[in-house]
Parts: sequence; C-alpha cells; structure tokens
Amino acid sequence: MLLSTRNKVFVSRHNQSLNVTAEQITSYCSNHGLPMNELRTTNTHVVLRECPFCEKPTYDKADNQYKLYVQIGGGAYFCHRCGSKGSWYDFKMKLGGYEVLDSSGQPSIPNPVRVMQSGTRSQYSSSVGRTGQGRTQSPLPMPSKRLQAAYITELLDKPENPALNYLIHKRGLTKQTLRKYGVGLGTYNFPGNGNDGKWVKADCVTFPWIMKASEVHEQEVLRGSYFSEWKDRNKKGETSNNDDYFVTRRLKARALEQKSWQRLDPPGGGWGLFGWHTVPDDSKEIVLTEGEYDAMAVYQATGRPSVSLPNGCRSLPVEVLPMLEKFEKVYLWMDNDGPGREGAELFAKKIGVNRCLLIQPGPSVDGEPAPKDANEALLRGMDLEAMILDAQVLPHDRIITFSEIRSQVLDEMLNPDQYAGVPVPSLPELTKILKGFRRGEVTVLTGSTGAGKTTFLGQLSLDFAENNVNTLWGSFEIKNTRLLNKLIKQYSRGPLPVNMDERRQVLENLADRFENLPLYFMKFHGGSDIDDVIDAMEYAAYVHDVGKFNIS
Repeated sequence: MLLSTRNKVFVSRHNQSLNVTAEQITSYCSNHGLPMNELRTTNTHVVLRECPFCEKPTYDKADNQYKLYVQIGGGAYFCHRCGSKGSWYDFKMKLGGYEVLDSSGQPSIPNPVRVMQSGTRSQYSSSVGRTGQGRTQSPLPMPSKRLQAAYITELLDKPENPALNYLIHKRGLTKQTLRKYGVGLGTYNFPGNGNDGKWVKADCVTFPWIMKASEVHEQEVLRGSYFSEWKDRNKKGETSNNDDYFVTRRLKARALEQKSWQRLDPPGGGWGLFGWHTVPDDSKEIVLTEGEYDAMAVYQATGRPSVSLPNGCRSLPVEVLPMLEKFEKVYLWMDNDGPGREGAELFAKKIGVNRCLLIQPGPSVDGEPAPKDANEALLRGMDLEAMILDAQVLPHDRIITFSEIRSQVLDEMLNPDQYAGVPVPSLPELTKILKGFRRGEVTVLTGSTGAGKTTFLGQLSLDFAENNVNTLWGSFEIKNTRLLNKLIKQYSRGPLPVNMDERRQVLENLADRFENLPLYFMKFHGGSDIDDVIDAMEYAAYVHDVGKFNIS
C-alpha cells in the first residue's frame, strides 16, 4: 500500500491490520494544528474538543464540544455532532490531505461516500473491514434470529404461561405492549448458591435490543470492523432507507424468581437500547428510563416513544449516544433513589443538559411514598402523561432556589447564637464587629511589610488554640522556627527574665504548655506546589480533624 501526497509517494506498513495507539492519535492531531490540551484520552478513545469537520462553530458551548471520538486500536472516528465518520485512513486523509493508493496507483480505500438523507443528518460509510484489505477487528457476535422468534412464541403464544401472568398481573403490562417490544421467555444457566459449583437453570424474561442494520454497521465501522450482512446487501457501501431492516443486536435476560440473575446474550456483544425499534423515524422527543418495565409502562400509558438503558442506572455506553442525537428533548425517568438521581445527572451531561428534562417522582399521596419508578406509577393508576409534562430541567450544580435552603435560613434567623463564629477573647471589639470567625468562611488579611500581619494572625491562632479550636499554620515566608519563636513570646504575655537560668526555666514551662495546644504547622517554605499544599491541608482536616485553617 502507498501513501501519496501530491508529488511524493510513501510506503505504508498498514497492510492487513491496525494497532493505532493513543500516543499516535494525539501526536498526529497535534502535528496538524489540534492543541494537545484540547484532547482527552479514555480507555477506548481519544476525544477531540473541536471537530475539524463540523461546519457549524461550537460557540464555546459545552454541549457542542468533545463530540469527535477516535478509536484506540482501530483508529475509526465518529463525530456525534456532525455525523462525520470513517476509518483511521479517512481521518488522516481529511485532516492531513493525502489519500491511500494501492500498487496500481488507484485508491485502496475509497473516500467516504456522503449520502444526504431527507430529515436526517449526513451519514458516511467507508470500506473499512473489507475482506482481505483494511480489516482491523472481527465483528461483534449477535444472537440468532430464530432464537429471538422462539422466545417470543414461548412467552406469548403458549397457554397457561406463569411468566405471562406475572407480566400482565404483577407488572400491569398488556400482551399488545409485550409483543410490540419483542419481549420473550427463555431458559438460561446461572451459578447456584451452593459451594458445589453447579449451575442452575432459570426461566428468564428476555428483552431484545432491536435496531436497524445500518446502525449496527455504523457501530462496527467505529470499531474498525463491519456488519457483513449489511455490506453484502450494499455492495457499493451506500446506505438507503428503503433497503434498511431491523436486526437484534443483543438480548438481555432476567430471571423471573431471582431478580439479581441477569445475562447479556451473546457475551461480548454490542450495545443498544431496549425498545429502539418502536421509535418512529420522525420523533423529536423520547423518554429514556432506567428499566425495561418502565419503558413499556410509559409507552402503554402515554403512547410516547420510550426506551430503556441497556444495563441499569449507570450504563449509557458511548456506542448508543449517536442514537439519541436527533432528539430535541430527552426525558430522563430514573428510579427515585440515590443511584437513579446520580445517573440522571450524569446522563444529562453526556446527552446535553439543554435538551434533557428530569421527570420527578411526584408527591406522596394519602401517606404513601412517591412511586419508585414509572412501572410502579402505572400500577398505582397515576397520570404518567402529567408527570412527563411536569418534568424539569437539570438543576445547575452552582445554582439553588430558596426552597432548597428555606429551613436552614429560618433556623439561622431564629437561633442566631448557634451560628455565631469562634470568638477572639483577646480582641473583644473585633469579635463584636465580625461576630467571630465562622466555619466555611475565608478571611484574607493584607497589609504592607512590617504592618503586623503575622503578629495579628499569631494572636488569633493562640486565642483559637486556647479555646480548643484546632488551627493549621502555613508559613511560606517565615521559617517555622522563627514563627514559633514569635508565637511563644506572644503566648507568654509578658517580658522574659533577663537572667539566663531563670529565662531557661520559664521557656521550658512555656514550651510544656505550648506543646499541648492544638496547633499544627505545614513544612513549606518559599515556592511550593499548590497540589502539595492542598494535600497537606486535606490530610490535616480529615486525619487530624483540623477544622480551621489560618494561612499566613
């Protein structure tokens, strides 16, 4: 294989497979004008802050940045904003200005074919993964089509089915909803509870991740592979809505009796969203739930397009993010618990805070707690559509409302003495003005050289220490020996004896008392690394329970 740049031809060693490292990707980007400080490296990708192929500027908005992913290993790239994608060769060709030629001088890997689809973003496809040339990884395994059909039949078309009775009577789902989402019944093996190492067979509800063949192919291209079935039907590498069809990307199985027994089939398969095949192509809004039963409950009660996360409240793989790009609004309906709320905030930041709305669990009714999730809300006969319409934007980490701290404000107004700061007994007028030094506040003392800053802070620290308030000193201009010399003299509250023997005895007594004060001193002097200073302060705060810092 040859690399041609106008008048020069170079031999490339990438003839059969790739092993592109993170260092190679970052180095290449840096050499072509992309700053290193705008590149992020994960375990699987190098992520670029600005996509050089996007036509629209980012306007420095966080939602528009870090959308271009370049895969470590295969080198395939994809921009979750503009849709630009292709192989490592395509990336270098577009960024660096060369194309890949074979020995006959013809392009070995064609330029990406841009296909404009009505109402959707531009899509790209390349011949990455073509048999014998450019293939980087094997396609991920997928379940048998017959297996999925058999599971549906086992659940929905057999009489006297306990699993179907459970889904209808315990989960409140209709047979029509179950069929629409492709829910089935299968048997899987799980490790038993005993120590004999035996596996136990269990009946499981199966939840398929059904998606379009073109979307599976898109995921494989990003890995540096291909979906062979799609490639065989599209010999020219072009996609067409008319020729697209649905396939099962993967199955999730969950035991009926032992809810903790779950299995993804096949192991090592790709990622998808449960219920994705039910979402119309022209939908601009979607509800994203934590569990499969919740997604079906929302659809059954409201008719809204609803899909479920692939594997719980902490699972939103990067592979499924492109599937959510087209929606103007994404309603997040997570479980009403700590992990659910944390997951909702995390996913909103991944998807885009400006287009995500959080569905609230609703108020308690007749003494009953708010519903845990959408399925429980359905079972309790609540209005799910009204709950969706009441969804709110994600609160900003640095912005609060009065209602959030109302009780704290009123308590402080009714009990001001409980919120007073630490007094300075030796400076009563200062205490009267400042009302003491309060926990969580930072006081900055400035003044010219020799104005008495260290003397003043020394007096404060001695007052704090004598009132059993732990105090940490950080003296960067004065060595600790000189600082302690000054503090002990202040602590003596009077002149020291002139006679050396008497002075020695007085100093020893002062030192014994001074040593019992809760005073701590950081060993920094002159220029110091800020991270080391903060580390020392955190150690003092959490290990020695030093709660107040006086930094001089």
